[in-house]
Amino acid sequence: MLDAALYELLYEPYLPKIESEGIIVMNPYGVFVAKAVGKRVVVDLMDLWNYHFDVFTLDAFDFHALRRADLVIAWSRAIAALLKSIGLRHVGYLPYGLDLESFDPLTVSPRIFLENYGIDPSIFKVVYS
Repeated sequence: MLDAALYELLYEPYLPKIESEGIIVMNPYGVFVAKAVGKRVVVDLMDLWNYHFDVFTLDAFDFHALRRADLVIAWSRAIAALLKSIGLRHVGYLPYGLDLESFDPLTVSPRIFLENYGIDPSIFKVVYS
């Protein structure tokens, strides 16, 4: 659980710089730090990684992170039902999750960022991994 909390801290320097009211994360990491800086959080949850055969376990960190999220979007009805059955209230079902392409930084010209901060695009390149 300590490693999860430390991993969460990696987000801290960046989230306050995001000029939107909320963020979308693909797993529970980032929820606590986003809430601490006043962001609304949507967790786009494709699968459950703690499920083994007929026994479902969710560690305390993940449970509390999902509970703090403003919305958890489950990609399947079964996952949505399971999350609701363990007491999560803000759970929605959306087949195949969110269309993150509309949030893809590659669909926006880096010039917008560079010009906004007065950076010469011939000297500085914006890259994404």
